[in-house]
Amino acid sequence: MIARFVTHALSRIGGFVAAIPVPRPVREPLWTWIARLLGADLSEAALPAAQFRTFQELFTRELSPGLRPIAQGADVWVSPVDASWLSHERVSDDVFIPVKGNRHRLSALIGLAGASGQDMLVSTFYLRPYDYHRIHAPADLVVDRVFDVPGTLFPVNRAGQRVPGLFVRNARVVLEGRWQQQRVWIVCVGALMVGSVALSHPGLEALRARRTTQAVTITKGQELGMFRFGSTVIIVTDHFCGDVHHEPREVRVGQEIFRCGAS
Repeated sequence: MIARFVTHALSRIGGFVAAIPVPRPVREPLWTWIARLLGADLSEAALPAAQFRTFQELFTRELSPGLRPIAQGADVWVSPVDASWLSHERVSDDVFIPVKGNRHRLSALIGLAGASGQDMLVSTFYLRPYDYHRIHAPADLVVDRVFDVPGTLFPVNRAGQRVPGLFVRNARVVLEGRWQQQRVWIVCVGALMVGSVALSHPGLEALRARRTTQAVTITKGQELGMFRFGSTVIIVTDHFCGDVHHEPREVRVGQEIFRCGAS
C-alpha cells in the first residue's frame, strides 16, 4: 500500500512537470539536448522539435508516415512497439518469466482463472525512454473488453525488473479480444512516471469507461494508444506460436515477430 502511494505520488508530480509548456524559443535546443542525452532519434518525428510544447508531447511524438511498414500476411504477427523484445515463451503451468529469474503468474496478469495447464503464449516488450512510445495492434483483432488493473508504479528498467512479480504488481490496462478463434490479451503495463495509458481509438476508450459493450475491430498496425514514458507491453494468446526465446532482441513497430496458423 505504501509503495503504491509513493510511486503514484511521484508519477503525478512527474506528469505535472512533463505537462508544463516550454517557451517556443528554447524548445528546439532543449528537446535536441534531451534527445541526444537519451539517444532518441527526433529525425523520425512527424513534427519538428520546436512544435513540441511540452516534455510529454516530445515523448508521445508521432512518427513520419511510412517509417514503420507493416509486414503483410494474415498469419503474420508484428511488433506492437519499438522496444527490446525481452522474451517469447510457452506457458502451461501459469508461470511465465519475462526477465531472467523473475517468476510471474499469468492468471494474475490477465485475470484469467484456470490459466494453468494451457498451451499459452506470453511475449514481453520493454520500451526504453528513447523509444517511440505509441502502441500498435500486432494483428487484426476484435477487442471485446478493456479494463484497468490497479497496482504500484515501480520502474520497469533493468533495476526495476528485479522486483519480484513486477509486471503483475504494477498498474496496467488490458485489452481483451480475439484473433480468428484465439483469445488475445494486450497488456499495457504502467511504470514510474507512467501514471496513465492513453488509448487512441474512441471505441476502446468507451469500452474502458463501460459506456458501451460494442466490440471494436482493429486492423494490424493500427494505433492503439500511447505511454507517457517508457514502459512494457505483453501479448498473451491461448495458443502458442513462433519460436521460444529468452534473450532480448531489438524490434520495431510492424516488424514480423512470428507466424500463427488459423486455429
